[in-house]
Amino acid sequence: MHLKNRLHVLILSLLIMIIASLSHAGEYSISDFSSVIGRNTGYPSGTTVHGMTKTGNLDLILETTVYAKNLELVGVGIEGETFIGSLTPLRLRYRPHNQLTMEAGALLGYDFGDGSNYDEVEPIVRLVYQPGNHTYVVAGTIIRTHSIHDAIYNDSAAFNENAEQGFQFRADYDNFKQDFWINWRIKEEETISERFDTASVTQLLIGDFQVDAQLLLRHTGGQKNNEDKVEFNTAFLFGGSYGFLKGATVPVLKVLEEVRIGAHFIGSSDDPDDQSGLPASDGNGLEGTVVFRTKPSKDANVQIFGSYFNGNDLIARAGDPIYAKDEYVQIGTNLVLNLAGGLIFELGAIGQFIDGTFTHTEQMYFSWGRGFIIFKGI
Repeated sequence: MHLKNRLHVLILSLLIMIIASLSHAGEYSISDFSSVIGRNTGYPSGTTVHGMTKTGNLDLILETTVYAKNLELVGVGIEGETFIGSLTPLRLRYRPHNQLTMEAGALLGYDFGDGSNYDEVEPIVRLVYQPGNHTYVVAGTIIRTHSIHDAIYNDSAAFNENAEQGFQFRADYDNFKQDFWINWRIKEEETISERFDTASVTQLLIGDFQVDAQLLLRHTGGQKNNEDKVEFNTAFLFGGSYGFLKGATVPVLKVLEEVRIGAHFIGSSDDPDDQSGLPASDGNGLEGTVVFRTKPSKDANVQIFGSYFNGNDLIARAGDPIYAKDEYVQIGTNLVLNLAGGLIFELGAIGQFIDGTFTHTEQMYFSWGRGFIIFKGI
């Protein structure tokens, strides 16, 4: 290795050790196999033991995630919250054709300690059509593991909102990734307005450069209800990042899969109902990020990251309320371990400075999934 590259690796190693000494994990899950948590594109199998079933097979898919996430947000005017529970999408999966998959079952959500039965029982009815090798059209229960920024769509929605139902298009190429969806949140009734989200996440890779474009429109309205409410909220993001030092060797963390630095502009447009008395408003913010993705061993992944956000009246109703603040700094890491039997363990915590006040978030996930063949070649 040339002297210049050695100096780069040494400097990055020092930065990694400094960041790691401040916190020990990340705010959102980075698991990429699940159909209910984490972030991915394409059509995730939800199984850790084996992937998609063969054409003609009928499978029973057992998938579950047990989670604990603590948002300790004292002193910043935002209510903290602790989520402890499980998400279990139990379903049958049938592939009548190599381009068509059908799923039916139920998403069972349970909050530990509340003394009730399952808190969420949502039907899973999903049709997935694959027009090309890496493109998917999803109808029914869509896949909610969107790779979208927290400022636009809060990852904690997976713990306290219903399953997403509607339509979705996903593309998962090496150099192009797309997730477009419509989530019908509430059907219009006589006393309540309809509510739905329309969103798009686009990622384009050009060499070591990545271009990001994201949009989410949250609408409340309708024509046949006496609530007589019409509201629009739009949040969007545009920016990019640059990755380098792929495959370099660093102390302790061994293989440095990638270092990526980025900058993004985040904006919002809020048009509340006229009866609310609130004015329409626009907001914006700039965020700079740095991410270290490393692989200490074949069964372990560590992500170390930091970001700085400076905002001005950003109002994204589906996003994390932290980003409504004027200044937000975060430093954290994620640890993901592949354990015996296909069990995946993820541990995280993050140090946050919100308008100069220190807060923190911790999280832990145990995830497992497997498909059991019921009938072959139906």
